[in-house]
Amino acid sequence: LFLPSFCKLDTTAGQLVPQTRRGETASHQMVIAEKYRRFEDRASGIMPFGPQSRRKANVVLRILSWLASQILVFARLPVLLAVFCLLLVIQPLPRAMRRLPEALLCRGLLVLFGVWYVAAENCDWKGRRPATRTAFSGLAGKAPVIMSNHTSVLEVLYYGFRFSPVFAIPTNDKNSFPGDLTVHALSVPNMLLAVLRGPVYKMSSIKPQSINMLRLQNVPIVLLFEGTPSNGEGLLPPINNSHKHLGSGLLQAASQKSLALSCVKTDGSAARTVESPLDYLLNCLGSIFKALSVSVLLPQFVPRPEDGTEAGTEAAQEWAKALQSRMASVLNVPNMEVSVDTQQAFMEQWQKDN
Repeated sequence: LFLPSFCKLDTTAGQLVPQTRRGETASHQMVIAEKYRRFEDRASGIMPFGPQSRRKANVVLRILSWLASQILVFARLPVLLAVFCLLLVIQPLPRAMRRLPEALLCRGLLVLFGVWYVAAENCDWKGRRPATRTAFSGLAGKAPVIMSNHTSVLEVLYYGFRFSPVFAIPTNDKNSFPGDLTVHALSVPNMLLAVLRGPVYKMSSIKPQSINMLRLQNVPIVLLFEGTPSNGEGLLPPINNSHKHLGSGLLQAASQKSLALSCVKTDGSAARTVESPLDYLLNCLGSIFKALSVSVLLPQFVPRPEDGTEAGTEAAQEWAKALQSRMASVLNVPNMEVSVDTQQAFMEQWQKDN
């Protein structure tokens, strides 16, 4: 009744294989899949902006799941609205005063969305998990930069609980701050609203700034470098496909040992893709349990910054590509090569449809 449907594109057979989520029909699935199938990644065959496929359950389990989801939605929705209003109310307070209530509210929202436990731990550069180090230990300074993948509202709530950060979304404007990464900065509730509204973020009303200017505010920064959520089946390149600007923007934080790579694995059903905002919200609220795990890596090699030189720019670009490749390896997903034109075409199509 409430939740969206989807179709899985079988690239080996060249056919659309209907899948269902909580009892939807196949006709709507075909429309969605046909409309967005042209935005797939040519290298891997992954369509990053469409929902992940799900195995079909038997009829009895589907009926019970549907009934349980409706009960949870109606029980959780009023609580969700109340908690979110509290988040908005405390935003004008200084960060030191709102840190504890914001952390508690974000943790409460995670429980509402079915995340009862978060498995978070540090890893070494090869992905091994030392038993003696907790997540994000080893970061220096009061304004660390956490470079993270982005799939859903769940990682936004986790970072809100863990850091009360500013979220940084890279822009398509490469000329505002030459030699640095230009971003839009959002608070926790604003980031939640952006994810809910859709996979295409409209930031025209938010003044862009450089990542290094943002660090002067002495607050933790979560850099969602992909610039748009995906279904988690692969890792998107930076939104403007510019590893040069990504690397230049992160070099200073890395040289000060204030940079961490955060690889978040979530339940694929929570991914923010091409559903309507209402479908997405109700799908998240209707889940009894969602898995969430976080693996944190600290960069071991940092190139020497050589500002203004071609060699320094190339080194920063290759270093940023290496960071993204390591994140994809830890997440056990491929690095996608979606072009700027493909991303822009998807954004225009989604805005036209919504």
